[in-house]
Amino acid sequence: MHQTSTKPSKPILAFCVIASLFIGGWLGYWLFTHQGHHDAHAQPHMPTQWGIGIVPFVVLLGSIALLPLLKTTEHWWEENLHRFFVAMLCAIGTIGYVAWESGATAIGPMLDHSIMKDFIPFIVLLFSLYVISGGIHLSGDIEASPKVNTTFLAIGALLASFIGTTGASMLLIRPILKTNSQRKHIVHTVVVFIFLVSNI
Repeated sequence: MHQTSTKPSKPILAFCVIASLFIGGWLGYWLFTHQGHHDAHAQPHMPTQWGIGIVPFVVLLGSIALLPLLKTTEHWWEENLHRFFVAMLCAIGTIGYVAWESGATAIGPMLDHSIMKDFIPFIVLLFSLYVISGGIHLSGDIEASPKVNTTFLAIGALLASFIGTTGASMLLIRPILKTNSQRKHIVHTVVVFIFLVSNI
């Protein structure tokens, strides 16, 4: 049986702490020195080396998709610190690209836009939907059938347009799993649910 190490790697931990302090410090300094100023974040043109700029994003997605599946990295990826390490590597890579493409003065507005105006409001929205939808419990004795599953998916896709994909997913995933608990093959139902309700 594999025992997951509880002792974090010191170099990885040190890198994560330094990277976090660097990003937080740079953002804090920029916000403090630019109070009341509204710097235009949008670039007037497509960056000339945009292909390099998407590399950190591709690496992050590839890590999420592949590292849990590879035998050499599956247990390494189980540690939250290691996931955070990969995310910090990609973040530093993105900051480096912005500095190289647009200069160091563009880092502050980029961090402000991505963290303060995009990421934090998005997390607040997800949290509110999680709390609201997580407090609603739907129950009933419904027979699992293709017709019932199709109805679930149709209602979910419709609700996603009104309460968001996260709210609709939180609201309906438990009922659809409970309804199909007696069925042998339900993976396809969940996959279609993710595509129709959680993403569209």
